[in-house]
Amino acid sequence: MRKHLRWMPIILIMGFSCSQSKMEEEAVPLSSQELKFEIYDSLVVDFLGNMYLMDISPNQESFLLIDQTTDSMFVADSNGKIQHRFLKQGDGPGLYPNNRMAIARFLSDEEFIIPTQNGFYRYDNSGNFIENYKPDFDPYATLLVQFADNLGVKEGEVYMFMRGRYITDGKEEIDYQKTGTLLEKLDLTTGKFEPAISFPRQSRFYNSENTYPDIAKYTNINLYKDTLYLSLRNEAKLYAYSLDQLDSPAWVMDIPFEEFIAMEPQDEENVFRIRDFFTGTINKAIPLGNGEFLIDYLSGLTDDVANEITNGDDFSEMFRKANEKNTAGVLIFDGNSLSHSIEKDPILGTMNKVVSKDEVWFSLNFEEVENDYSVIYKTRIVAK
Repeated sequence: MRKHLRWMPIILIMGFSCSQSKMEEEAVPLSSQELKFEIYDSLVVDFLGNMYLMDISPNQESFLLIDQTTDSMFVADSNGKIQHRFLKQGDGPGLYPNNRMAIARFLSDEEFIIPTQNGFYRYDNSGNFIENYKPDFDPYATLLVQFADNLGVKEGEVYMFMRGRYITDGKEEIDYQKTGTLLEKLDLTTGKFEPAISFPRQSRFYNSENTYPDIAKYTNINLYKDTLYLSLRNEAKLYAYSLDQLDSPAWVMDIPFEEFIAMEPQDEENVFRIRDFFTGTINKAIPLGNGEFLIDYLSGLTDDVANEITNGDDFSEMFRKANEKNTAGVLIFDGNSLSHSIEKDPILGTMNKVVSKDEVWFSLNFEEVENDYSVIYKTRIVAK
């Protein structure tokens, strides 16, 4: 008994020391924190290709993947064993003839939905066609991001960035900025689409004097509990809408990037400007809970640098040079400040599915490693 008593003060001191250290760590301002993506698990799939994890079923037992080269889709179990494989793009019954508008999402443990330029296509996990939901207008897109994660599913309703409503009425882009619809809502029971969200009044794009390029207004959305979060490609703001009140945002927050190059208004309607591709870009703004968001962004290039890069007609070379000079990063935003860019291992490629700070999935960086199988890495955000 005496030996146990001798150790108790040491244990108590150590416990207090650890607790104090933890409190000090938590007190470090977000803007001063050095973070990294730590690999702690992986999904290994017996398939040679460039795999991307689109979604995980609600019961966590099925993984919906796509080969980025062929657009073939796979449903694998939690051990990476392929349960089903199919290619749904093409001509014929149950196939979608046009391009995807984003990645697919599970509707339930047994079904998923694919957004395309020809409406939404619903399948079961075996790849059997169930239904095609077509809007009562022609979807329109200048910029098509096939691997965008901007499809929200909530209790039999699907939310999606989809332009086209009112544009077919002959309205010009400047009219669309004040009256057009950014998001559509699909009721899976009735099969009906309805306009959900227009340009927020707090946006610089809600404007009847200056016309901004269509690609500046490409919209990303994410659902978290009963809130829909929205960001526009070339605007350093984050909008939050209650699903019960989509007429106006519940709140708006400015994202304090050190540098974020804004696009200039257009002098004429529908003028293509290569320079617009090298301005500030929000690729993703994903809620993590506790008021934090994971932001994937590009700062954009100054006019001098952009003019130097775009002096030519080789688009591939332009984008290569832009990647070298652009400031890119994935960081955490807490509503007030930003973390430093989160460090990642060179083996990690594109960020795929984000569930929480403790579950961020990445595809393999094929420039670093060549395998005869596919790996999706599971990471968490931790202090360096």
